[in-house]
Amino acid sequence: MSRTILPDDILHLICDQLWLMRDFNTLYSCALVSRSFALLAVAKLYRMQEIAPVTDRGRDEDVTRASKPIDNEKYLNGMFLKWACLWRSMILSTLGETMYPYSNYIRSLNFKDLEKLLEDSRCRGRARNNLFGGSLEQFDVANVIQDRSRHAAKHHSRLDNAPILAAVGEAMTKQTPMVEELAGDITAESLRSWIPRLQRLQFLSLWSGESLTGGLGKLINAHCPAFGALEFFSWNSTMVDEDMSTFLKDLQSNSLTSIQSYSRCEMGNQTFTALQTHCTSLRELKLGQVSTEIMMAMPLLNTCKNLETLSLTAYSITYDFETAAPNTIDKLILWLKSCKKLTNITLKQIRHATTLVTPVLMDPEIRLSSLELEGYKGRDAKDFHGALSNQTQLETLLLKGDSEDFLWDDMNFLVNSVSKLTTLTDLQLREISEGFMDSQVRPLVQPLSQLEELWISGYALTDAIFEDIKNLKQLRRLEILATSRFTVEGLLDYIEGLGSGNQGLILGIAVAEFEYSLSEEAESLVRESLFAKVEGRFDYAVGRDPNLVDEFSESDSD
Repeated sequence: MSRTILPDDILHLICDQLWLMRDFNTLYSCALVSRSFALLAVAKLYRMQEIAPVTDRGRDEDVTRASKPIDNEKYLNGMFLKWACLWRSMILSTLGETMYPYSNYIRSLNFKDLEKLLEDSRCRGRARNNLFGGSLEQFDVANVIQDRSRHAAKHHSRLDNAPILAAVGEAMTKQTPMVEELAGDITAESLRSWIPRLQRLQFLSLWSGESLTGGLGKLINAHCPAFGALEFFSWNSTMVDEDMSTFLKDLQSNSLTSIQSYSRCEMGNQTFTALQTHCTSLRELKLGQVSTEIMMAMPLLNTCKNLETLSLTAYSITYDFETAAPNTIDKLILWLKSCKKLTNITLKQIRHATTLVTPVLMDPEIRLSSLELEGYKGRDAKDFHGALSNQTQLETLLLKGDSEDFLWDDMNFLVNSVSKLTTLTDLQLREISEGFMDSQVRPLVQPLSQLEELWISGYALTDAIFEDIKNLKQLRRLEILATSRFTVEGLLDYIEGLGSGNQGLILGIAVAEFEYSLSEEAESLVRESLFAKVEGRFDYAVGRDPNLVDEFSESDSD
């Protein structure tokens, strides 16, 4: 029987499609078919190696999803060995010691992942020797430290990660001309050495913003014409505002599309004035641990009108601008309303968040696809809740607010508004819906047939809500954070109605009332039935026995 050999063009198309789907496992299988297929598949595999299932970023969830016991330690040991093998092969390829030039395919160099590999408790002894064996011994730099605990019988050595990361990075950046993303705890000195080699660099992710100093902006401007996105975790310096301003001004004008910080840094007037040099290019602004100074300076961004994503997060409710600086609120509203391309807004623990967002929701020229608000008071948010119904293109809505003094009429008003958002695929009402009962949950979900994820709080919810939830044929995650009185019969009936669109459903019940809690046998039956029907996962937790609470209270009073 003759074999049909597929032309290379077809193999290219297959590998391209699998790469677009990020189907790592199938591409790996293709690489094992033949030498000609392997060359194409390997190129795609290393092009997305940063999301390989064995890496920290792409780690498989099979262990946590499986309903049957798995030898976790054996599984994790095997995953670690593959993880180490992946990094070893990439480093070896930069030295020209692999069959294929893997380094030429790499698009992302994530040294955060390598650092986590080195910090893993399994990276000791033979595993360490395997990682750094042969020609990689030159990268093996370790400090010997003494374990002074009384149980220690001898000295233990640990890898000194900083010199290793610097040495590996120095070698790899010389042989990775296609890199578009660079991430890690990288020093300013290393960056000044590496940046001129990475002429396709588009995205830079750093642990510390201090690495951006020393003329790095000018280097990026001179050598990285496609650069446009920056993120950093922290920046602890009294010169943050000035240094950040210098970096931004040194970049090519209107080249920065995205900037994100996770931890508090003292950005202010100088930084936001410098961001005006990127007013037409800036699309995404995400700031964590927002300070009063940042909020006061943000109106300086009034020329940045092409913003599509705004995310502001604070540790706690920030400064009372409405009383102390009302002009700031007015200026921020005017700026946000001028950003007609806004599609995603996230405000967490930002005081007056509803005051800022409500006029945006009312603007017919702004069509949001995602809105997340946390840390607002429900009793003061009727205008905001009413304005939600104007954003009929919303796909994601997360509301986490204080439900104290949130009256019955207020709850029904919120339900009526949200139920009009029929394009929602992800709805999370946390805390703000703590007073919801069956009579609110049922009319809420009835029109929302496209939901794929639903998180809901409430009180004494019963099997009745499943009459409407079972019509959500695309639902993949249902988290019921409410106190609940579900029966095994009601849960099994709901599971029986699940279809192919519910494959992999995660069903979480956070606070089953003690009097209505399932027996261990019933809980196991529900878990096994859900896995058998759609390979789903059942998470179940029971509230405290009220009698035990009373006993504790009495003993405390004694």
